[in-house]
Amino acid sequence: MNKKKFFSKLLSVVLTIVTVAVMSAGNIKTTKAAERVENPVFSVVGGYYDTAFALTITCSTPYTDIYYIADDTTPFSRDAWDLYTGPIAIATNCTIQAIAISRGTMEGSEIVKHSYNIGSMPAGYVSWKMVLGENTPIAVPTNSPTNLKYSVTTTDEWNQVDKGINLTITMEVKNAALTVTEAQKQLFANALNGRTLVQYYDINLYKRMGLGVTTKVLNPNSPLNLIMVVPLEAFNTNISVLRIYTMLYEYNGAIYSSPVFTTPEGFLWYNAPKSTTYALVYQDYPMP
Repeated sequence: MNKKKFFSKLLSVVLTIVTVAVMSAGNIKTTKAAERVENPVFSVVGGYYDTAFALTITCSTPYTDIYYIADDTTPFSRDAWDLYTGPIAIATNCTIQAIAISRGTMEGSEIVKHSYNIGSMPAGYVSWKMVLGENTPIAVPTNSPTNLKYSVTTTDEWNQVDKGINLTITMEVKNAALTVTEAQKQLFANALNGRTLVQYYDINLYKRMGLGVTTKVLNPNSPLNLIMVVPLEAFNTNISVLRIYTMLYEYNGAIYSSPVFTTPEGFLWYNAPKSTTYALVYQDYPMP
């Protein structure tokens, strides 16, 4: 074998080994990412609250147990932490840590921590609460408290906050399968245009100035930015198609659409412009 043929063959072997190694490394990385339990989600984010409330913690990964502890120093162990079995009463200042552990071989989630201050809200503080119904995979908004303040209040009200009046904002998200009206269903059906309906949601926004009456915010001044975990029934398992999601919503007898963007982590990001009924839909397209 002459030198030219020898080096050509050697180069071919080296390229083959490198290619296999890169592909194997990629597969190993993908497998590790897929085998980790999703982080637990708190129904109320940390902050200042004027009254006690019930905190729920969920995890979207099936066959997992959630453990929690009411301090921020004790490292995780099943003996030291409590098994989560239901809502936690938050009535005094505390920090809650939580972790989701698989009952199988998956790696446990990261530890998630939130600190709560009850009855000691500083003047002019904007607090945020999230109320989730069953089967509602909605995460917290990505808006900052300042943006939320401007979104739900009038100019006079946000001036009051700046002068020391506290503002409490609450978002309520519920599965609307049983509450959506037949008229709304027909409106959504007419707007599908070949897309597949996943689920109906009621998204309602409320505000309370100081210790006043809680009122519903029908038309926020700007949309809320929300992140949603993809429902299992809408998860795309076909690598040969591109799945495009859209959030439809009904307002005053008409259907409007809000684009949905998929984040690199696999979450759905979208805007919620109104307090009303929403419907998650999708359509598949062949991969280019």
